[in-house]
Amino acid sequence: MVAGPRCAGLRDLAHGTGAVTPGAGVRYRSPVGPIRVDIAWNPAIAENLQVYTERTNASGRRELVPLDLPYRYQPDRGILKQLTLHLSIGEAF
Repeated sequence: MVAGPRCAGLRDLAHGTGAVTPGAGVRYRSPVGPIRVDIAWNPAIAENLQVYTERTNASGRRELVPLDLPYRYQPDRGILKQLTLHLSIGEAF
């Protein structure tokens, strides 16, 4: 199967998409190092996604083919399912 585009380096990474989500955290200095507790909220907005299918071409190789109709992805989650909790010991690098 032919794979989609890959991120070959930092130049390709600059053309990607990202997200900024709100969150908060607390730190506690313990004898074993700082203990970090962070919580963040992912708003999970709706978006149109490209749909692909696979076909075999005339030479017998499989290839991915984009379809003309996008798929409307709309998460149906409650507020608690949109929260992410992160616990760690040590500095954030």
